[in-house]
Amino acid sequence: MKILFLDDDSLRHTVFDSFLRESNSGMLATVRHVYNAQEAIDALDAEYFDFIFLDRDLGEALSGEVVASWIADHLSSGPTIVIHSWHIDRARVMYLTLLRGDHNVVRVPFGTDLKEYIQKEFV
Repeated sequence: MKILFLDDDSLRHTVFDSFLRESNSGMLATVRHVYNAQEAIDALDAEYFDFIFLDRDLGEALSGEVVASWIADHLSSGPTIVIHSWHIDRARVMYLTLLRGDHNVVRVPFGTDLKEYIQKEFV
């Protein structure tokens, strides 16, 4: 299983890895960590991911919305996409953009029930 995790906060990457290790139950997962929109687009253009975790606010000119638009325009509807942004209004825009591309998308603000979601999906 291949996972792309986009967030500009390195602590969130560490916490995500910790949740994944605790919940994995021996399943092999490879996580590609990216910290900005362009890194995410480059990774998505180069390889397939089973799960894509997206943040909206990346502390730069390009946001997670740009990545969501790129996914809707360029990727088939195969991967599950998790929007983990706390920015409710803009996360909704990302959600609707991805639905336009017929993607399987959920919104799970990071820190609320991410651990529960990971346990349900990976165990």
